[in-house]
Amino acid sequence: KEKIVSLLKANPGYDLVITGHSLGAGAAGLLALKLKSERLLAKADPALADVDIRCFAFAPPPVYLCENDKKSVMDDAMKSTYAFIHENDCVPFCSTDSIRRIARVVDDVDAATNVIEGPLMAIGKKDITPEIKDKVFDESELPFAPDAEKLAIPAPYAIWMRHVNVDEYGRPMYNAMFCRPQGENGEAGTNDLNLMIDKDMIPDHMNPKYERAITSIAEQMKGKNGIDGYVFPPIAN
Repeated sequence: KEKIVSLLKANPGYDLVITGHSLGAGAAGLLALKLKSERLLAKADPALADVDIRCFAFAPPPVYLCENDKKSVMDDAMKSTYAFIHENDCVPFCSTDSIRRIARVVDDVDAATNVIEGPLMAIGKKDITPEIKDKVFDESELPFAPDAEKLAIPAPYAIWMRHVNVDEYGRPMYNAMFCRPQGENGEAGTNDLNLMIDKDMIPDHMNPKYERAITSIAEQMKGKNGIDGYVFPPIAN
């Protein structure tokens, strides 16, 4: 704390940027929320009241649950937090609630199959029945369990980067979707999605994958490698 305060005072005009990957991203998001919502820099030294605090969270797990009476304060505090998800990375969807949901699916499918037909369905040698599909895509809520609340990524939105093409050098190109981390007003958030059990769920979590995806999007926005770049839509009269 003392070191950060000292550096910020010695470098007026600089922002405080907090970043992390995986569990470190979740911690970074929560730290940024605490610093901003409680105005801890201003309390440490009034000269730091105007220091902008920004957070860049790469592959953050859902670690945030807001009390209703603090929602407006916390929403304002997280405006400068930017969360990124790469492809089918499992960590941004991994919480006690999502593990409970995937466990329910496994139990229900096991109960509806036997030791012969289950493996045959898994390898594509037997058609999956409509009954099994209904169990896999069951979106009903689970009964409440202590310490299993539906947590969310601590950011106003998550930038979900998906592979769509390759560039002239054979490198993967990505687009980006802006997604709600938490369901609101009947609309689903990323914390409502089940874990995607996929062979790339761990490789997609690795730092180099995030670096390539973000570089690809930045190059497209800047118009590099033959791309037109981002063009703002015309303003309606």
